[in-house]
Amino acid sequence: MLLPALLAGSVVQTDPDPNKVSPGFAGFVVVFLLAIATIVLIRSMTSQLRKVRFSPGPETPEAPPSELPASELPASELPASELPAPSPGEPRITS
Repeated sequence: MLLPALLAGSVVQTDPDPNKVSPGFAGFVVVFLLAIATIVLIRSMTSQLRKVRFSPGPETPEAPPSELPASELPASELPASELPAPSPGEPRITS
């Protein structure tokens, strides 16, 4: 029935009325599931943040660099003789 009308070219397709178009049931389900997932994720994040211990700083004070043994000194404060050898292809820094 529709095939002869298509072959004759008498069927004219018009755009749907924008005032009557809606997302329907599927759109409602998708938005509802996104809202539920958001609520669950927010509750989970809140419970995880309650477990975190916030402290104002380190519990043990750090020793000044002069009191640290040479093995624990930062590389910037090591004497040149104790610097590790550079990797192949890396430029050697001299002071």
